Order: sequence, then structure tokens, then C-alpha cells
Amino acid sequence: MQVTSSHSQPSYPEPSHSQPHSKPRRRFHRWLWLGLPAGTITATTLGLLIAIGTGPAGGVRVTSNLEPYAVAYLHNHDLITSDETVIAYYDATITLNGREAAILTNRRLIYHRPSHTTSLPLDQIAYIHHDTDHWIGDIIQVVAHSGEIMVIEIAPLNDGPRFLAALENQVARVKAQSYTAPAPNAAQFTP
Repeated sequence: MQVTSSHSQPSYPEPSHSQPHSKPRRRFHRWLWLGLPAGTITATTLGLLIAIGTGPAGGVRVTSNLEPYAVAYLHNHDLITSDETVIAYYDATITLNGREAAILTNRRLIYHRPSHTTSLPLDQIAYIHHDTDHWIGDIIQVVAHSGEIMVIEIAPLNDGPRFLAALENQVARVKAQSYTAPAPNAAQFTP
């Protein structure tokens, strides 16, 4: 006698080689979720490096290597006069568009921002104080005879000592010129 059950076992189709298995599909999704962010970060980094490498050079620039965009910005915004020569220039913006910059000419020290521009004649500078901070970079404080203080912050690795040296040299040159008095006339000393 044969015993049959009222419950029959479900029949499953035989796996065929033409049906995709779910396991490789899960691996694909795992790699997709890992690869997509990694690819995005890599592409963004490469794009930034290309943009930085092909753009104008940042940092402190001097007369001999001043970028053309800086010269155009200075003249278009009337920041320097025709008889001034740019000795040192530092663009404080990341995009290097000249909207915030420290400019040293043969006559003045200028700090330009979109809201206002501060100018200090070199012969009015009483003293210069310099500090270095690991996060901020070079901090140059310029104090005028009137008590006015101008602070110039140059980011790390942007050659702040070059700007400081140029400023100190120009101030020394202007002071030396103002201390040299004309030779006295011999006729003034005759009795």
C-alpha cells in the first residue's frame, strides 16, 4: 500500500545556464557603490589639479614675474598711478582674480578689497612687525606714524618672506632718500 500525502511538494524548475544568478549581481552592486564615490573623488581631484596647473601662478609675485591678469586688474581698477611701479603683489583669493590683494609699489603699500582699498605711503611707515602662524601663514603688521595699522596675511607656502623683504627694502630706500639732505651751500657759511 502506498501512502500519499495531501500536501504535495512544490516543484522547482531546474536551474538553467541561461538564467543569471543573483550572487554576481550583488557583487556588481557592491563594486558600483564602492567605485562610484571613489571615481567621483578621483575625477574631482584631477580636475582641480588641471585647473590649478593651467591657471595663473599664485603666491607673492614681484615685478619680473607679475601675472598679466594682475596687471590688467590693477590698471582697470585704478589701483596704481602711472608713475608707480609694482614691486611685490600677493593675491589673497583662491581663484586668483585680484579682488583681494596686497600691493607694494615704489611709493605705497596698498591692501585692496572689494569693499574698500587702504593705502599707506611708504614714508609714513613707522615700523613693521612680522609673525608666522602655522595655519594662517605670515602675518605682517605695518604701523604708520599716525598709529594706523595695516595687517597683511599671506597664506602658508605662498612666499610671505619675499613680500616682507621687498617691503622692508622699499621702506629703507624711502627713509634713506628722506634722510639725505642736500649739501650745504658754502656761501651760507661765510661771515
